[in-house]
Amino acid sequence: MTTVHVYPRGDLIEHNTDSDDCTCGPDIEPVFRDDGSNGWLIVHHSLDGREIGKPTTTAPMPDD
Repeated sequence: MTTVHVYPRGDLIEHNTDSDDCTCGPDIEPVFRDDGSNGWLIVHHSLDGREIGKPTTTAPMPDD
């Protein structure tokens, strides 16, 4: 299973990318592959609010 973290660089805190337990309260999304397996996309939020009003995009997960 693949887990990909997307997090802001240079934020007010250091984001926990070792698990989904981060102060920022990240969004966690399953990403399903054509073969029926899945990975996880964990999108962290900045504490300085830089992503407010910006669209987000999700790329397909790479195969393991």
